[in-house]
Amino acid sequence: MDLRRPRRSHAGRSRPGPLEPEPDGAVVPGPGGRLRERSLDDGGDDHRADGARRRHPAAGRHHRAAGEDRRRPARREQPDDPGAGGLRAVSRTVLVTGAAGRLGRSVVTMLRSAGSAVVAVDRAPGVVDGVQVRAADLADPHAADTVVAGCDEVIHLAAIPGPHAAPAATVFANNTAVTFRVLHAAAARGIRTAVVASSVSAYGLTFGPASFSPRYVPIDEDHPLTPYDPYGLSKQVDEHTAAMIARSTGLTVVAPRFGWIATRDMVAERVRQVAADPGAGKSVRELWGYVELGDAARACVAALDVRDGHHSVNVLAPDSLSTTPTAQLVARFHPSTRIRAGLTGTASAWSGDRAARLLGLGSMWSWRDADALEGTVSTADREVPAGGESHEAKGES
Repeated sequence: MDLRRPRRSHAGRSRPGPLEPEPDGAVVPGPGGRLRERSLDDGGDDHRADGARRRHPAAGRHHRAAGEDRRRPARREQPDDPGAGGLRAVSRTVLVTGAAGRLGRSVVTMLRSAGSAVVAVDRAPGVVDGVQVRAADLADPHAADTVVAGCDEVIHLAAIPGPHAAPAATVFANNTAVTFRVLHAAAARGIRTAVVASSVSAYGLTFGPASFSPRYVPIDEDHPLTPYDPYGLSKQVDEHTAAMIARSTGLTVVAPRFGWIATRDMVAERVRQVAADPGAGKSVRELWGYVELGDAARACVAALDVRDGHHSVNVLAPDSLSTTPTAQLVARFHPSTRIRAGLTGTASAWSGDRAARLLGLGSMWSWRDADALEGTVSTADREVPAGGESHEAKGES
């Protein structure tokens, strides 16, 4: 049976309709006979931010819709109120899965500050910023459709947060099945836009072997994805699922590839570690990249304004965790990696060009602006230019 039906796009042109709600089906088995979604609470993919914010400038605007889908309720925008983090205040209802995790809590707070209603879901009930968190097992074939009902948009953060948090087969099967169910339900319900948290682990870094090096830096979204672990593989498959759903139904899906998401205190501690030994710990396998929690949440909320298609986008700070020029670090610890023109000073080894253009994030927080590192790293070192404005990009997905 053909599950597609014609409908009108935002610009008024015909496109395939959403998938019908999924029929009863088998749940992917796991310990105890049923898999459960998990919030991104550990493994570095999700942490709470604190403190004031100063930012480095970056260019870019986010895409705007050419019109509204007639099947979907129009959002009421309040342009006089910039909302949280400089985001435009919008009246809408957003489903947030993994809402009790660190990133989820930050996203819920930011959405509420911008005037959005939030349907918060996690594996256990609770309260986040005054919002009741509904308990749901998203591996259940009916749960995803139930929680999506009545929402305008979706931010899907629920996942097993790393390759060692559960048996390998469970990590992969749970993450991919839950993402499919959430996106399938979103398309069937006529949701406008869905955001699915991805990870730089899909490139093969973070949890890959110490011997693995990227082909080139700055790494843009066109760099090959070569995951070495079930978590990174699940994120690669999630992106393929997102692309398929976008092609077949017209649902817009944005997959932010997050680097190490950290609070400012955590960043301060990692900077001290890198200063002592830039080759120790995870930093060398993450190319000394990071993103502050508030900026990660802002990327999720900004992605809701993207219209049409499927987009994967790196989301990391514009600078590295080290005071040593990034090109020198790469040459020392990843000698086989080609260093492209434009990687200057302590600029990030991750290209942020697409994030600036697609999400319009503007400036992002840098530890070089923080007072927490006073006395640990000299002012002169902290003021090494971040560069990054000339990172190469290869276009949109």
